[in-house]
Amino acid sequence: MKKNIFLFFMSCLALSVFIFDKDPFQKMLEQTVNYFEAKGGQIFIINTQTHQIKKEYKIGESAFSPLAFGKKSDCFRQTLLVNSKQIDTYSCTHIKKNPNQVETISFANLSSIGKNYEVWVVLNEPKPKKETFGFVTAPWTTLPLLRKIILSW
Repeated sequence: MKKNIFLFFMSCLALSVFIFDKDPFQKMLEQTVNYFEAKGGQIFIINTQTHQIKKEYKIGESAFSPLAFGKKSDCFRQTLLVNSKQIDTYSCTHIKKNPNQVETISFANLSSIGKNYEVWVVLNEPKPKKETFGFVTAPWTTLPLLRKIILSW
């Protein structure tokens, strides 16, 4: 009898962890925002056929606007290899009015690996870290998170 009660309790506990556990992308975003002490962050997963946002994750303040990018943006292109297929990733760092305030964005189109999605990762005002040599540009802040998301898919 005690064994049955114990097994029932453990299965309920396992089910509750499964049901109430956060989405892995939300966890990754939380960890990145906390690590960089950013004001906020977002992940967008966009269907490339319908151009609709399939899923959005958001933490804290984030005022992402693709229209904000212009003369004060530095952009980089990098290629990521996944299962011998290339994915081009793009990372942009937008400097706000104050040069110490930046918004970093990395994005990739996953059609080259057979997925009809684009993934965008945004961080609002990340802080410099010793591990990033004091840089707060997109290749040091949002691109590692984008890589984790792509590789976990």
